[in-house]
Amino acid sequence: MHDDAHHAARTVFPRSVKHSICAYPTGPRHMCLEGRKGNHGKTWGAAAASLALEQQSGCSEKPTFRLEVLKRKKLPYERTVLLVMSIFTSCFRRKKTKSQEPASEKIEEKMASTDVSQVLAGIKSLIANPPEDKAVRLELYEALKDLSTAIEDPHDSIYRIVYAPLNLSWSVVASDLGLFEQLANRRVLRFLSSQKLVKEVDEDTFAANNITKTLSEPGFAAGLRHNFESHLPCQGKIPQFLADTKYTNPSDVMHSAFQIAHNTNLPAFVWALSQPRMVEDFQLWMAAVYGGRPTSWLDAFNVTKHLEGSKDDDVIFVDVAGGIGHQCALLKGKYPELKGRVILEDLPMVIPQAIPVPGVEAQGIDMWQGQPVKGAKIYYMRMILHDYPDEKAIALLKITAEAMAPESVLVIDELVIPNKGAHGHSTQFDLTMLASLSSIERTDKQWIALLDAAGFEILVKKDYAPTGESAIVVKPKA
Repeated sequence: MHDDAHHAARTVFPRSVKHSICAYPTGPRHMCLEGRKGNHGKTWGAAAASLALEQQSGCSEKPTFRLEVLKRKKLPYERTVLLVMSIFTSCFRRKKTKSQEPASEKIEEKMASTDVSQVLAGIKSLIANPPEDKAVRLELYEALKDLSTAIEDPHDSIYRIVYAPLNLSWSVVASDLGLFEQLANRRVLRFLSSQKLVKEVDEDTFAANNITKTLSEPGFAAGLRHNFESHLPCQGKIPQFLADTKYTNPSDVMHSAFQIAHNTNLPAFVWALSQPRMVEDFQLWMAAVYGGRPTSWLDAFNVTKHLEGSKDDDVIFVDVAGGIGHQCALLKGKYPELKGRVILEDLPMVIPQAIPVPGVEAQGIDMWQGQPVKGAKIYYMRMILHDYPDEKAIALLKITAEAMAPESVLVIDELVIPNKGAHGHSTQFDLTMLASLSSIERTDKQWIALLDAAGFEILVKKDYAPTGESAIVVKPKA
């Protein structure tokens, strides 16, 4: 059996899957896979995939792969999807051994053509029956995105980059017109269909697809508006801004592409105070983006252990600039038995919109004027420090440190970009911070340096999502 395929099969399938390899000295060799229902999730009752590796004895050509659908077999669906992806990888990334004879271009093209037709069949099968497991979906998404980039025609690359803003602009128009809820305008719908935002089922006939349904949700519709009105103008001015500043890394919140785009001398957050709809959209969008995720900072930090022995009048949790209180609600929902006070802090104009949660106190404050709550067991900041360049972030950390007692910790819930191999979402956020706030999504090394400069030591630093969301638990240095 081909080493790559054998390795892929061994790593993809759990022990509940029986591997039997039937070797024929002069004929094709097959790897047969028979699944036994276990505790690996639901099975795909319709069919399962089997990888057949055909290689004639003494043949110098590349082996070919065949994806078979076995009606009588039942394999865990998610594992089947991973096997399909292993076939894709094997088809496109075979490595030549030293003993392999150089193949002719015609043979190479013929084998690649055969492989591609099988891969396409597998992809169409996945489109018709997409997996439900989020981790599997993410792995598929990243793999197919890499494949799309690898095979993209130069003209398609240019069109994708140049016309990218159209997706946001016309999605906002469609949202304002209610097209994601009521499909009507043919001209706009043709464009949206070409971008896979709706489905074209016949001439002048359109239907909602999964993306349509996503964009019709209030929180994501608010995200479209917020990014279109706030961030997109900044991206349009960033080439000019960087050229004017000799491409230096921006670090002044008073001097960024935001000020040019919005014709203001105010920092972004001060300017936003005069834009109540934008603030409301931002809160709705953040709730949609971060709400309902399978994991959170509570999976990375043992809260109950840290709060052992707390009494009813102890302040156990302060959410600094916590918006309308989603994290307070998350904490109370997961640990309703916790004793102690839970406090939500944000600007006075935001607090009236806070979610009413029993046991949560809401206080309107300006965090730059000092932390009024002293000696809390946990201070918490979610996606706050990324809004500010290092100088301002250090100042805010020091303000918080002044309020902390010896048993206090600060939980920083932010993106931590790995020093190598950054996820696409984190790099998109990073450049948005650069254009709008002269700020940054920090790498692991940059977080360590920032916290050291602010006088903190790191107790825990653990990611809880593949896109880089992490919990960093710190306390002031002794």
